[in-house]
Amino acid sequence: MSLGFIRNLLQGAINLSTVLDESSSQRATWRNILDNLTTFNGETSTTGGLPYPTITRNGLTVFANEQIGDQWATNGDEIWGIITAGAVGLGSSSTLLTIAQNTVADLIPPISSSTPLWVMWAPAAARVGYSPSSSILSNVTTEVNNQAEQNLYMNINGGGIENEALVPSTISEMMMQSFQGNIILFPNWPSNTNATLATIWPTATSWSPAQSPTTQFCMRASSARQGRQSR
Repeated sequence: MSLGFIRNLLQGAINLSTVLDESSSQRATWRNILDNLTTFNGETSTTGGLPYPTITRNGLTVFANEQIGDQWATNGDEIWGIITAGAVGLGSSSTLLTIAQNTVADLIPPISSSTPLWVMWAPAAARVGYSPSSSILSNVTTEVNNQAEQNLYMNINGGGIENEALVPSTISEMMMQSFQGNIILFPNWPSNTNATLATIWPTATSWSPAQSPTTQFCMRASSARQGRQSR
């Protein structure tokens, strides 16, 4: 997770510096650090490898918590780097995305439980395109019905603020993602469930790529979105 945060911090500093035309003398330093952070091949540090160490579980390559030590805790630590540190998304390499999907698939939390794994699993599953996406929605609904207090506080062991992020983070990740430079609508929304995004910006017709030089607008058309409206 820490390596994911560091990568995002440095890339963010470079992006902001470029857009704002500030601290240009520091960009080369930030880029040098970013390009030379530790990467991994399995559990071994290497050059040009993956951002996190990996291990094999149930025949699948998955992310490990640590290079040495507590490599698999089954409590959600394994996916903090995916969703919280923002190190993996649909725009990542196919290798990285597959490992993230494997990690999510090997960590499906038990239904009707208060395991802290829940608060990170559902948004991470949505972030990396876990399939079937309908199971994410149905599982979260079950968890809310079983664990929400009357004031809608999610009573899940081991979490505070992150408990409250379970529903909004999951729904947000399923309906729109933008953290990797593209705005992707309905990236992992169930194909048999209607949904609408409205007023993303003042008027759709007034928006053009020239208004946002650092962000591309990406509307991915697919049969899964038939019957949905977006504007």
